[in-house]
Amino acid sequence: MFLTQALFFGQIFLVKPMKLARILFLLLISFLYGLFQATTPNAQELEHGKDKVIHHFESDTLTGDWKGLRSKLYERGVDFEVEYFGDLFSLVSGGLDQGTDFTGLLELELHLDGGRLLGWQGSRFFIFGIGSHGNDFLENVGSAHDVSSIAAPDTFKFLELWYEQSFLEDQVSVLFGLYDLTGEFDIRPTAQLFVNGAFGTGQDLSETGKNGPSTFPATSLAARLKVKPTPSLYYMGAILDGVPGDPTNPTNGTQIDLNGDDGLLIAHEIGYESDYEKIGLNKVGMGAWIYTTDLDDLVRVDANGNPIQQSGTYGIYAFVDGAIFLEEGSISRGLFSFFRIGIAEEDVNKIDLYLDGGLVYQGLFPNRPEDKMGLAFSMDHFSESFKQKQEQNQILIEDTEVLLELTYSFRAGSGIYLQPDFQYVFNPAQLKGASNAASIGFRFSINL
Repeated sequence: MFLTQALFFGQIFLVKPMKLARILFLLLISFLYGLFQATTPNAQELEHGKDKVIHHFESDTLTGDWKGLRSKLYERGVDFEVEYFGDLFSLVSGGLDQGTDFTGLLELELHLDGGRLLGWQGSRFFIFGIGSHGNDFLENVGSAHDVSSIAAPDTFKFLELWYEQSFLEDQVSVLFGLYDLTGEFDIRPTAQLFVNGAFGTGQDLSETGKNGPSTFPATSLAARLKVKPTPSLYYMGAILDGVPGDPTNPTNGTQIDLNGDDGLLIAHEIGYESDYEKIGLNKVGMGAWIYTTDLDDLVRVDANGNPIQQSGTYGIYAFVDGAIFLEEGSISRGLFSFFRIGIAEEDVNKIDLYLDGGLVYQGLFPNRPEDKMGLAFSMDHFSESFKQKQEQNQILIEDTEVLLELTYSFRAGSGIYLQPDFQYVFNPAQLKGASNAASIGFRFSINL
């Protein structure tokens, strides 16, 4: 395995030297910017950072604290959440089919602290179930960008079910079980505001493999190691089954099939993450991934007309996330930004270069300190292999597809959030006949 990973990194340096150099340059500039702009936290900021782990059930949930029962359970190490998300979108111009569709997602989470509950210091259990239903709005737009990050086949399943054990005062932890890779890898905190799925996981990674990587809506068994030599620096490495779920039957609930042909997905990420928000750099990360799975070439076929098999594929990404401006006396109200770049090998992947970035202002209005307004872009650069494949299907596409999203999120009541949203896609490339598309809609969430 170590030889495989060494060859992988060597291949990246040989095959993509210019693109890798650009990534490292951007990463270095962002890191230096963060160092020069960083400020020393005052006592008030540190106290506010500690408060992030405290639950406020009365204000954050629709059903409240149940006369103190939830708080008592939390103190004993039991924390559960029930949340429902809904996305309603209408295509108002372009695309393929000007219609309105709804997709919904029920999330059930159970966190168990083994130390407080059982006396197993440093242990943690996590169970995460989802129920998805509705229609995928992608069929209306015809783009490679999915309008809704919660769209999935109709089913109920366990998305995650794992055990984590920490050592050395939480400097080292290991995790085993059914695992969502992008629950920890490739996370830009500021980007989590946006509705489009591209801002959850960069599409250079999310559009890979036989059934995607191990993330929503299909996950696989995994083992993960995390090391934090300092409170702000981290390394993560994970080994996962290369084909999550069953690609031929996505509606059949939780499926774990350790087929010998699945291969592995191996991922690494190193980074810096501040434990409080400040002007300058708050998070920066760089990751790499490789599949050992045999994958179909997008264009080339053998003498029998079957796709030529390629042994594995790979990619690399980098991102930065930080605050440009903070209002005086606050570490949450201000202007935040993010940027990400990723590359993937082109023979078996439709996207060989991906970029996204955006701005989010929290507390734009004095009497609405929790409201967030954001503007972001996402760009897919398609591989030559994918362009040839689309041409064979009589779909002529441009080199790139670009998405713009404008959104505003506000709390409408205890545990209730509303989020009007506008998205515009230039050069939709997934389905034949699609034109530049404008969509309007909104997301709502109810935390019970």
